[in-house]
Amino acid sequence: MDGEGDSVSTGYRVLAVLGAVCLPSTLSMYAAPHWATVILAAVSFLGLAIFLITSAILGIARWRRTSSVWMLPTVACGAIMLVAWFIPTFGRQLADRQFKRNLTKYEEVVEEIKHTEHFRSPELKIVNTSHQVSGVRAIKAARCADGTVVVAFLLDVDVPLLHEGYLYKDSPGSTTCVEGKTKLESNLPYTRPIIGNWFHFSDQPGL
Repeated sequence: MDGEGDSVSTGYRVLAVLGAVCLPSTLSMYAAPHWATVILAAVSFLGLAIFLITSAILGIARWRRTSSVWMLPTVACGAIMLVAWFIPTFGRQLADRQFKRNLTKYEEVVEEIKHTEHFRSPELKIVNTSHQVSGVRAIKAARCADGTVVVAFLLDVDVPLLHEGYLYKDSPGSTTCVEGKTKLESNLPYTRPIIGNWFHFSDQPGL
């Protein structure tokens, strides 16, 4: 009896640790991606999945003999996993809120490019501007034949193989004029609107 009670208590402690790691790391992974939070989120979610199966088996085989709430660890684990599944939405909202706080700085870059008369490239190219935005590692821009511009801000993220950033389009169809293999829709297909003519883009789904 006592042994089974101890195993249940240990299970709750393990579940508490996994939940305390999984939820904030998953939120951070979407709000401000970093390789450490990606690893923590993945490992802890896998741990929760293993705990879900293990607790269900132990509950049926042993715990139900001594407790009327033998399913509680499994249910609690499932609830934490469900919250972790929906948490990316809140992470993206935090990232968008941070972007909107810095929107003026992004707009200053766009205005500088718009008023740079000698810039006439219909192909996205890296440009240097006097205005800078913190956390941006490169700026690419193109000017269409009708004078509209497309500006892509590539973020300096600490996650290998992840490329993301923010995109400004003068009009919804602006990128149809961008030539060559640097076209954003081909290389960074996951795009979602943020505000006005501004979009977030990524080469990984969900961000």
